Amino acid sequence: MILAPDVRMPMTADVQSRAVAASERLRAQGEHLKQRWLDAPMWDRLYSQFNLRKPPSYLPCSPKYMRRYLSKAEVAVSQCLEFTGFRTLKAYGETNPNVPLWAFLGTILEAKASGVFTSNPAP
Repeated sequence: MILAPDVRMPMTADVQSRAVAASERLRAQGEHLKQRWLDAPMWDRLYSQFNLRKPPSYLPCSPKYMRRYLSKAEVAVSQCLEFTGFRTLKAYGETNPNVPLWAFLGTILEAKASGVFTSNPAP
């Protein structure tokens, strides 16, 4: 639901300072993540091709978000694990601590585009 400008609560200095602090915390959380990837332009095209929003750059590869975005990409976790060679999503994240979620999902979309995954994934 979108509120008209006259119905919205005005942003007080307190609310604004908390929003800025939260934004800075999130940015700091992802500072250790690698952001420059040679395949990034291709992944951006794949995000568009599959009608997916690119995850925020500060999100690491945590099982919670990996499951969420794999579901949006219509790729089963079991297919992803078989493709990556890991037994669990947690193991992937622990082994690749500097890989952001958007880069992980880019590789998954690349594999999906090349036909690695079946069209109807089993959960």
